[in-house]
Amino acid sequence: MRKHSGRTAYYISENLVITEPPDLFGAPEPEQPPTVAPFKFGWMFDRAPGLAPAPRQEMIDKLVKLGKAMNDAPPGGDTTIPSGYTYLGQFIAHEISFDKTVSLDDEELSPESYRSPSLDLDSLYGIDPQQGESRMLYDDKNPARLKVGQTFAVPRANFEFEQDLPRNENTGTALIGDERNDENLPVAQTTVAFVKFHNKIVETLANKGCAQDQLFNCARVQVIKHFHCLIINDFLPRVLHEDVLNSVRANGPSIFRVSNAADSYMPLEFSAAAFRLGHSMVRDKYEWNHYHSHDIIGASEPVSELFSQTNFSGSIGKNGEPPRLTSDWIIDWRRFFDFTGFPKYDPPLTRNVASKIDTTLGFNLSRIPGFPPQSLTGDRRLLTSRNLLRGFAVGLLSGEEIAGRIGEPELTADELGPGAAFEGHTPLWYYILKEAETREQGKRLGKVGSRIVAETLVGLINASPFSLLKDPAWQPITGRVDPATNKPIFEMVDLLDFADVVDPVGAHLKELYG
Repeated sequence: MRKHSGRTAYYISENLVITEPPDLFGAPEPEQPPTVAPFKFGWMFDRAPGLAPAPRQEMIDKLVKLGKAMNDAPPGGDTTIPSGYTYLGQFIAHEISFDKTVSLDDEELSPESYRSPSLDLDSLYGIDPQQGESRMLYDDKNPARLKVGQTFAVPRANFEFEQDLPRNENTGTALIGDERNDENLPVAQTTVAFVKFHNKIVETLANKGCAQDQLFNCARVQVIKHFHCLIINDFLPRVLHEDVLNSVRANGPSIFRVSNAADSYMPLEFSAAAFRLGHSMVRDKYEWNHYHSHDIIGASEPVSELFSQTNFSGSIGKNGEPPRLTSDWIIDWRRFFDFTGFPKYDPPLTRNVASKIDTTLGFNLSRIPGFPPQSLTGDRRLLTSRNLLRGFAVGLLSGEEIAGRIGEPELTADELGPGAAFEGHTPLWYYILKEAETREQGKRLGKVGSRIVAETLVGLINASPFSLLKDPAWQPITGRVDPATNKPIFEMVDLLDFADVVDPVGAHLKELYG
């Protein structure tokens, strides 16, 4: 084993390697392995066989060429999926997988994972909730609550709100369970929403008489089950093929079969290919709030600006900038989710929708945080090329091979477009996006991509010790009632409403600017 930034690095081999988890906060390693889920990657299918040096280099050159073609293609248009689901998907991805591999050389990779392959919100609560270094996440006066950060008043928004991540008061570094949840502002504000949702659940349970010494554990279980509910009943139905999702929900996973946290692993087909659908869904510009939109400044904000409004990849706490998010950058969630069912929220002038799930990217960032581009040159620095190279380096089977394994008809050469140059060995990430583009008009993933995503997320929820799927009597604490079925509904809009974060700054901005 080797050390990496004060953490223990573990590797996968041809078979799964069950590993101890590293300490996410750099604390000394315990003498005994912690009693939490192992950290590991693995293959849902098989690892692709290696290539000899000459064909390997030929494949690398073809992947870079395909990445450039994807990067240069014009954006494919919009879906009807509200843009908030792009960043909810990123929050989910951060919750279950963190590959810190920093180079994509020409050798095969065995990636390190720094995230437990479970859906138990350790990115929110810390690797060891309320203990050790994880204590920094919790309210000093009421340890059942998570810390929330205050925004920074500026002349154009001269007021403060509890609507930022908690931060180091000098450096602006976010005090959170996963540093990547401060890499762009939409996912940072999503994290704030979950923090405040947890705190409202704590308040609700306390009012119902929950004992103080049981309050945190009871609230944590409830928040995790609400999180599972969001994934199964809100997020997945919007991005997956309905027939595939219904099949996996009804019959359980048929390929990714894990029964408990100890058996869980992160399928590379999911993390390095299928769940990278979110890269395609990112818009190049967003209507952010009443100020940062056409309402006041007369323009949408470029997505690169949303990376700037962070500490992890931006300017917060650096070069004399405030160590907190400024108040004019608090999100207006009405512009990212559909609050039609909530008459109390006036609809915004414009709502952002996700870009199509296809082989084009609606944005172009010169730097993607968390992956140093200095180690690469030329077209290998493109996000598209890096994704393709990573899938090859970790040994993913081709899209055609996996389609055959699950009994789905392969894409034709006409459907594959530039991918047809791979002659039946199309890179899985590209294949999945092309399947969505050609067979689902970019509205959702096709059957191959949907199968991988549904099996993984339903399988991980099923393996959780707090699994919603193992508690059929569970009911959400908040939400609405479906008038058609008279059954409770809990979606992301309900979480945001209950957490009271929908548009906290809007009225103040309107008072200042009209």
